[in-house]
Amino acid sequence: MLTTIVAWGAAGLLLLFLEMFLPGMIAGIAGAVLLMVSVGKAYEFYGAAGGNIALIIALLASSALWWWWATHFQNTRFGRSMTLQDTGSGSSVTLDLTALVGSSGTALTTLRPGGTVLIAGKKVDAISDGELIEAGTAIRIIRSQGICVIVRRISL
Repeated sequence: MLTTIVAWGAAGLLLLFLEMFLPGMIAGIAGAVLLMVSVGKAYEFYGAAGGNIALIIALLASSALWWWWATHFQNTRFGRSMTLQDTGSGSSVTLDLTALVGSSGTALTTLRPGGTVLIAGKKVDAISDGELIEAGTAIRIIRSQGICVIVRRISL
């Protein structure tokens, strides 16, 4: 019976290890169930002392597996292929939208109420002042709010 208990525990740890690579949590749940069955059978056949030893071994082995994965896995060849290594080389520029208040431009998209406008050659996120504004319509910025501007149709 000891070899069966050890085999269930080893299979449980193997399934927990595979869960790190397979989606869906099926392998992880099956591995946890096998570990619990092996510990339960150790309690059943070997009493409290044998069950406690099996429980400690299962906890230490699964903790060591998790620790290895959290600290070393990303440095392995397989881990590097599964994780992002490069960083973006772009930059983010924030416009001072308050400086655009009063500027005129054109609606690039239909504003219902949100969309994009073209102001001084720059695309800016915009919200209309309550009315639907068709693409290509002349607009004026009436105020800035957060990361977008509030616009109104220019009446001709």
